[in-house]
Amino acid sequence: MIEASLTFIDKVNKEFSLDPKIIIDIGSMDRNLKIGARAQFPGSQYIGIDFEMGDNVDFVIDAYELKKHFKKEYFDAVLCLHLFEHIAKPWKILKQIDYILSQDGLLYISIPTIGYPLHGYPGDYWRVTEQCVREVIFEGYEVLFIEHAKSTYNKHPFINGVGRKL
Repeated sequence: MIEASLTFIDKVNKEFSLDPKIIIDIGSMDRNLKIGARAQFPGSQYIGIDFEMGDNVDFVIDAYELKKHFKKEYFDAVLCLHLFEHIAKPWKILKQIDYILSQDGLLYISIPTIGYPLHGYPGDYWRVTEQCVREVIFEGYEVLFIEHAKSTYNKHPFINGVGRKL
């Protein structure tokens, strides 16, 4: 994971006294400069899923089919860190997340904004604005935190945020 995303998780967990106990990281595979956020949630049950097996992946699961694998409102937190730009139909994933995330559950996101270069594995579909994060991704959530950040090495822009499901 980009270091700024991991720092963001530590910061919001401390600032808002967030301590989710059952967490799913969608798109969790460590690749290139991405390192998973497992260490940011010590003492929690942390499940990493991705579309193929690799480091930091516990189960190979299609994010479009979360309902088939997990009970309704099972998770206290969902991580989507540099995931949504790689999903052709993110609104469908958001519906899956709504199903598996508990009432008052937390959605942590990191997502590229305008100016972030294409990085096409497995595909690259989206760049968003803060307005999109607030009104589309966090629809049905209380927005706890949003920040504009830059990647550690090349200073490419992205947005970090966390919302609490209403």
